[in-house]
Amino acid sequence: MSWSWLWHSPAASSSLHERLSSLPWALPYLIFMIIGIILGVRSSPEQAVPMFAWLTVFILVYVSTWIRSDSAPVSRSTDPWVVATIVVMSVLLAGMMPFSDAVSVFFFLPYISAVIVLQLPRHLYTRWACALLIGSVLLAVLLVILRLANINEASFGLAILLCTIFMTFMARRAIDNDREDRIRQAERVQTSQSEERSRISADLHDVLGQTLTAINVNAQVVARFAQLGKMDEGVPYLEQLQELSHDALAQMRQVVAATREADLDQELAQAAHLADAAGIVLTLSDEGHPPEGKTSQVAAHLVRESMANVVHHSGADRVWVELSPVRVSVHDNGRGSRPAAAGRSRAAAGQKTIADSQQSAHAGQRMSTGLESLEKRAEGVGTVTWGPADGGGWHVTFTVDPVDGADSPALSMVGDTIRPVSEGALS
Repeated sequence: MSWSWLWHSPAASSSLHERLSSLPWALPYLIFMIIGIILGVRSSPEQAVPMFAWLTVFILVYVSTWIRSDSAPVSRSTDPWVVATIVVMSVLLAGMMPFSDAVSVFFFLPYISAVIVLQLPRHLYTRWACALLIGSVLLAVLLVILRLANINEASFGLAILLCTIFMTFMARRAIDNDREDRIRQAERVQTSQSEERSRISADLHDVLGQTLTAINVNAQVVARFAQLGKMDEGVPYLEQLQELSHDALAQMRQVVAATREADLDQELAQAAHLADAAGIVLTLSDEGHPPEGKTSQVAAHLVRESMANVVHHSGADRVWVELSPVRVSVHDNGRGSRPAAAGRSRAAAGQKTIADSQQSAHAGQRMSTGLESLEKRAEGVGTVTWGPADGGGWHVTFTVDPVDGADSPALSMVGDTIRPVSEGALS
């Protein structure tokens, strides 16, 4: 039997070290529990032992959630362990009331609010915190009506709860804003790299291209002079200048094309940086890269487009990138219904299939446009498909067309030997 559930929730995406680093922020506030214990023991001295036993259980439940579950989670999915912790802490508070001063409950509600604000998904914690605050106000009113607490004690307890909710709200907002800033910074780096490649391409074309063209023109002039009487001396130089200028122009065009192309290794490194900035766990399975050229370009653009969609549209906290010489796939554990229907593009003998996507929102339109752009890039070299993944989430997959026909085996490089990839390896 595995006991890992004690320190790791299946829904947690961060490492144990990262989760433990949140404890220094949570532990100092345990000192405020002493106020509630003092009030309880003062009202019922004979209940001191049960109170301290209760406090031990409450602290263990509270501390365990910071060890077991993520703080400020990225995923939109709710961690069931966090919900269970909130329920258990609430039950413990209800069970404390019979043997303690009723107003002491308000000194423990802030710990529940901290778990709600800092460990529930971004789209839920505001509603849950408001529900807790409203329920606490109603409880305070009930205690005052039943004369189990006076209005000053109840007001003081509510003020503590309100201050705690405000501080945890600000902390959660700072965490989320910092994560968004790191995402924007990573995207700015990616954009600046693309712009720099384009700038270098333009400079090479404008400066080196014009210079080499001038060399070619001058060579033609030399040839003309040679034709006027110095053929033996001029023609060899002319032919050499023409050959060099044409070679230089060809090399320049290759450099320009290379700087405008996406590099798969660079895109993988950028994907890891972007995932880290967004708090998303990226798992890379690399069995080899697709062939160089257009095929590798499609793979690089697929990684770039897919990672941007994962960060901005998926609500995922995990993403898997799988590479092989015949297939590239990116899939996540987020929402599985992004641009609506799955799409496919197969460019063979002039055929092209465009995804029948529903574009109901601007984000969906932008995402669908990016995927359709991948379809066009893949024409002649393979198939791009996307849609809900088996088991949940979303996938984008590029399958390379066989080079020598459908029955030709795929090849992979092992050391210095080219070997056929087995049929099972392609499945």
